Amino acid sequence: MATSPGEDGNANGIGDLASSQLFRKLSPDELRQAERLTQVRTYPAGRIIYSPGDIADVVFLLRRGSVRLFRIAPSGRRVVIDMLTDGAVFGEMALVGAMVYDTFAEASVDCTFSVMTRSDVENLIATQPIVGMNVLDIIGLRLLVAEDVIERLAHPAIPSRLASLLLSVVDANGEVRGLSHGDLADRVGVRRETTTRVLNELRTSGVIEIARERIRVLDAARLQSIAAAD
Repeated sequence: MATSPGEDGNANGIGDLASSQLFRKLSPDELRQAERLTQVRTYPAGRIIYSPGDIADVVFLLRRGSVRLFRIAPSGRRVVIDMLTDGAVFGEMALVGAMVYDTFAEASVDCTFSVMTRSDVENLIATQPIVGMNVLDIIGLRLLVAEDVIERLAHPAIPSRLASLLLSVVDANGEVRGLSHGDLADRVGVRRETTTRVLNELRTSGVIEIARERIRVLDAARLQSIAAAD
């Protein structure tokens, strides 16, 4: 399903590019060079930016807004791959030789992007090799997120298993000490990155507090409810 492009906007200087994953560590002069290769577009909330099968010839740099990357499972359910915020780069399939995009990208809110063609990024890499290193970092991070999603789909009870483990090792002060994220991952039987992501979700929802070398349980009742959800 092809999608129409958003309306072109006006560039706002190099400040937004400086915070982008793609242009980290570039000097102001190098950022100005990159800025000349970008085109600014805006998309309203709910707009599908691209879909699986669309030609992958453009890379998107999110200046402002939020973008949801997702796929559709055979059951028809949306499987969210990642939620992106300011500074994120997506559409990176255009940089790895893929002919088409492999996910949906949807503007969660009104968004502003800088857009670059694959050839422009390749030309920039030729003059600024650090951009090529940044591309590798972006692709590596996306692979880690995809692996996390796959693991969660294969083991949907990870949050409840982790909650049960925390409840079993919490001390009288409501704290878990002496166990790293890697230790917790080993005991639950998943990757460390997946464990860290679930812990961060519990922290964001106010169930736990994460500090150096300890985890403090703030809401034992909610943690027990999550543990019982298996």
